[in-house]
Amino acid sequence: MGQEERALAARRGLARASGAPRPDPAADAQARLRAILDEIGRLDAEIEAVSADLADFSRRWERALSDVFQDLGAAERLVRRLQALEDGIAALAAELR
Repeated sequence: MGQEERALAARRGLARASGAPRPDPAADAQARLRAILDEIGRLDAEIEAVSADLADFSRRWERALSDVFQDLGAAERLVRRLQALEDGIAALAAELR
């Protein structure tokens, strides 16, 4: 095989090799983007579900404890009132001495 034939064979080999489909970087990027957006959609749906569960828990918790919190508020008001009365009695006792 002469030098020209080898050069021709090499060119044909290159031509055949370059005919193979090359990966499209844009298509790969679009596929990755679609996968990421799908994952974001799944995560968003999961967050919505957890948020709804949390709101439901909050409503049930407030309903279950609302009476207790009202009683606690009344008890705190009573303590403040008793402390004020105690301070008033102490002031009157000091005046009597």
